[in-house]
Amino acid sequence: MMAGKKITIEDASSGGGAQVIGGLKSLAEKCLDNYTLEAQKIEERQARRDFTLLFALQGKEKVGFIAGYGDSGRMHIWLFGVLGALRGAGIGRMLLEKFHSVSAAKGYKIVNTITFNKYPRKIILSVRNGYRIVDVKYAPEKGDSMIVLEKELG
Repeated sequence: MMAGKKITIEDASSGGGAQVIGGLKSLAEKCLDNYTLEAQKIEERQARRDFTLLFALQGKEKVGFIAGYGDSGRMHIWLFGVLGALRGAGIGRMLLEKFHSVSAAKGYKIVNTITFNKYPRKIILSVRNGYRIVDVKYAPEKGDSMIVLEKELG
């Protein structure tokens, strides 16, 4: 990856098939520690209302992503990640801003996400970008606290 190369955001929401699934699976597994993403789970999420998938590109290389869908009148961020070497460079903020604008264009007024205490950088990024913590629950199957965050789109 070349330092200083411009980042662009690509909307891959209407794409489908093996190439998009493979691209998301590969990138998610690189960005998220100890995470295996099953192709079946991607296909299930793609079938949900207003599925949205954005990739951050540095040149032609995918370096980040955000994926979500409509659920109970809100847009829900399902997965979100940036390659470790590029974290802190503003890519996550760019992805969030684009996700918010796409969500607003689809008529949503609220975006929510769920994360875990072991991901403090995501929590901090979310709060810095207008999210508020609306619930915290212990998830014994994860051995960690589940944190629900929500943002009203303005």
